[in-house]
Amino acid sequence: MGCYDEALANLNKAVKLQPEYPLWWANQGIVLARAGRYQDSLASCEKALELQANDESSYYGKACYFALQNDVYLAIENLQQAINLNPRRCRREAKFNPDFDSIRDNVRFQALLQS
Repeated sequence: MGCYDEALANLNKAVKLQPEYPLWWANQGIVLARAGRYQDSLASCEKALELQANDESSYYGKACYFALQNDVYLAIENLQQAINLNPRRCRREAKFNPDFDSIRDNVRFQALLQS
């Protein structure tokens, strides 16, 4: 919806309340990428991975970040990691997430959603 400042303010509150919860950091990374704050975005996703190495939301957030940067290879690699950890949720979300519009026609992306 484009309300990035409001979303970030809410995520900042969530991070302060539960700083060890990786989902808040990953979601913050996605919102920051959508707002064009790419360095901060990647740092948030990396923080989420630091907190929990096997958290699919961290890899999913990085996939969104790289897709918005038009880095097809890294977007798909990170989405694959997310799908490996939580196939049902990550495939379902990726099918409709506009962050992936730039890579939606990619054969590897399409294959990930079908598997």
